[in-house]
Amino acid sequence: MAILNFISVKHFCPQVLKFITCVSLFLISGHCFSQKSLMLKEAIAMADSQNIYLKALKYNIDIAEADIITGGLRPNLNFNNQSLQLLNPNYFTPGTGALNNRNRQVWYQLTKQFQLANKRKLKIDLAKENVNSTVADIEEFRRNLSLEVANVWLNMWLLKNNLKLLQSSKKNIDTLININKVRLKNEVITPVELIRTEVLADQYDLDEKKTRQELYFQSLNLAFLLGIQDSVQIRSSDTLDVSNYFMPLDSILQESMRNRTDVVQALAALRVSEANLSLQKAFSMPNIEAGGIYNPQNSIPYGGIFITVPLPFFDRNQGEIQKSKVVKTQAQSNLEVAQANVRKEVTIAYLAFETQKRNLGEAKDILIKSSRVLNTVRYAYLKGNTTIIDYLEARRSLYDTQKSYNSILYNLNQSFINLLFYSGLINSFNKF
Repeated sequence: MAILNFISVKHFCPQVLKFITCVSLFLISGHCFSQKSLMLKEAIAMADSQNIYLKALKYNIDIAEADIITGGLRPNLNFNNQSLQLLNPNYFTPGTGALNNRNRQVWYQLTKQFQLANKRKLKIDLAKENVNSTVADIEEFRRNLSLEVANVWLNMWLLKNNLKLLQSSKKNIDTLININKVRLKNEVITPVELIRTEVLADQYDLDEKKTRQELYFQSLNLAFLLGIQDSVQIRSSDTLDVSNYFMPLDSILQESMRNRTDVVQALAALRVSEANLSLQKAFSMPNIEAGGIYNPQNSIPYGGIFITVPLPFFDRNQGEIQKSKVVKTQAQSNLEVAQANVRKEVTIAYLAFETQKRNLGEAKDILIKSSRVLNTVRYAYLKGNTTIIDYLEARRSLYDTQKSYNSILYNLNQSFINLLFYSGLINSFNKF
């Protein structure tokens, strides 16, 4: 309130006014900086570092690594004490009391369990394979996250370019409306022609509102995926230069078998099952517990050893071994399924990408022809050699062609993203 009173003073200090103006400009520029337009590569990189789900998922690595520590722990020592006190005084050693060591027998036993058949090493190996499997799970999540971010970004790109197209078309129609108002005043055209032009302008207004709303929703979706609170803008001029991209299908398939994370995931699961099978077989061997005994009996010291060995007549861990074998077989089948799926999906994505490249070339030719038609009809209409219907139809045709071109360019970019996704290369998108 004091600041407001100070500002409202009649004789306001010019230096203070300049200071407040500078601060305001600084704050506005800071806000504008927060509205930085993101390229597709920047959006994917930001999601990789800031997505809230991915951040939470990465803790699974620390959890899995803790199992390595657990697997490497050795069994604790076991200490056992037994004390037997003579209770009948008639049997006490003459001249001694009840607590004299001659009337007591004591047992001290210290033993340790020994894990045979490399159980400790196999536990560590299994824990390490589980860590690798967890990392593979996270990489698969990253692959799907990158695809989702790319698709949302491309949706925003299409909407922004369609919005620019609408604004440009609306500007041209507004110009035509102004011209037709003058022509109507000069009785060159009929009122119906002006109304037809205004109806088309109203349709563009409605389409613009719908497009802005959809763009806003997609912006919120992208902001959530990127793990940020501020609104998100994209660089609509940023397009993927993919028309000249070429890589033989065989090479892409080879890269896919090495890099695709669901294949790596299936392979990691197979290694986990193999490590678990080895461990379960080791558990069929019983652990030995051995140690030493010190046993003073009525003040006479005795010493000895302790050993216990379970006899594996009944329980040899048969159930877990059998289950581990089935799990391993299942993991092998899952790996084969994943590899077959890669071949199918990569082939389809590759053919779709090649088709979209051809479609883009044809769309460019149609766009050029449609633009020429509009220029010709527009000139004829302004000279009075054709009707408003022909001109508006040519205008709509060019608009639809430009919108179709945007869609085809969008489909080309999306087909390239799908090819990177199905080949497992999308996590290395910044290299493209």
